[in-house]
Amino acid sequence: MNRSERLGSETMGKLLLSLCGQCTASLILYSIYSLTDTMFIARGVGDDAAGAVALAAPLLFLLSAVSSTAGCGGASIISRALGRKDTELAGVTAANVFTVFWVFAIFITITGLVFLEPLLRLIGATGSILPHARAYARIILAGAVTSTGFSAFMRAEGDTRFSLYTWVVPVFVNIVLDALFILILHLGTHGAALATVCAQVVSCGMSFWFFFIKKHRPYRIHKKHFRIRPSLLLEIGSVGLPAFLQQMSSSVVLIVLNRILGFYGGETAIIAFGYASRLQNLILLPQSGIVQGVQPVIGYNYTAKKDDRVRHAMRLCFLASCIYGLIAGMIGILLRFKLLGIFTSQKAVWAIGHVALTMGIITAFIKGISPLIAAYYQSIGEARAALTISIAGFLMIQLPLLVTLGSKFGMNGIYIALPLVDILMVLLTLAIVLWLKRKGRNLL
Repeated sequence: MNRSERLGSETMGKLLLSLCGQCTASLILYSIYSLTDTMFIARGVGDDAAGAVALAAPLLFLLSAVSSTAGCGGASIISRALGRKDTELAGVTAANVFTVFWVFAIFITITGLVFLEPLLRLIGATGSILPHARAYARIILAGAVTSTGFSAFMRAEGDTRFSLYTWVVPVFVNIVLDALFILILHLGTHGAALATVCAQVVSCGMSFWFFFIKKHRPYRIHKKHFRIRPSLLLEIGSVGLPAFLQQMSSSVVLIVLNRILGFYGGETAIIAFGYASRLQNLILLPQSGIVQGVQPVIGYNYTAKKDDRVRHAMRLCFLASCIYGLIAGMIGILLRFKLLGIFTSQKAVWAIGHVALTMGIITAFIKGISPLIAAYYQSIGEARAALTISIAGFLMIQLPLLVTLGSKFGMNGIYIALPLVDILMVLLTLAIVLWLKRKGRNLL
């Protein structure tokens, strides 16, 4: 039995534990890199430099949005193609996605470098943060073409193990180079960016070996597959569009948030929220691992007409996500001061950071619900349903709450908005599910 076939036959609990566990491990490793990177910058350069790295994130989200769109859309098609034993379509899909991503990456690099200064000022980089943000973003943009290895495609064929390797090895490389470039060679923010790009090159090389050299895979990629198929790209884009909008909405939210923080709390607030955001991401990563791990299971079994396995997988994932969120949220709140102490000892940063972290994870037990439902629709090719959740959540909840409450109540308004967004997102998502059920669309 090859790796893709186990998606339709292995005991569901064991299968999900393997897939979701390895996806979670990959994400945790990446988050450890992110935390380590921030820690090295904060301790080796200063809080302003760490704040600059956090501030530059929205600028780099466009590239992440493109890779997420192509990765999610392509992985959905590949897993469903393998469910039908259509290896030709799987190869064509992968090749087309690679081509489109590389073209976009080059475009984003050129555009970002040309307009770097105004873009950084747009997202709120000023004062002592601006030079660090400029140095970091310039190098990251230059290495954009190596920024993804499409591990989602590896998971789509059931090979979560090598997907994990493409995270483990680069993270180790990044941590070692961070220590070398920042603490020993004193390259500052430049060193942090160089370490990241070097790690990306390693990951890219490993992925190239997997897709083009490795034997005993369920499909092969040939030269003829790189011929662009507009209809296929349209399907990839439509299925992956929710992921794109989610990334872009996150970018817009971060820009708005940083500008409000800068106005009411200054650079200290931007730095504190940057630290809190990284800690929150680490604490909640298993929920993202559950979402990523279950997607190939849903896509494969849905296409293979094994609806009972799909429903079983979703029930297990909902239960695991909610229980984990409840436990992790409580532990995170109890340890919030010690966690913030990893980065800084400044009392002013602590004063804002501990409240931001608390309000960000107090609703952790429900944070995984909307992403799971959106992932289900995305995995079965119901792009419109997943798209509706993404657009409605951004336009009706996230952005209006941040702008309204932040503008009216300042920092307190932002604190209130963080858990309120999660609560309203769950209610909105469930309302959309019920509406789709009445319409007779593909249902949970």
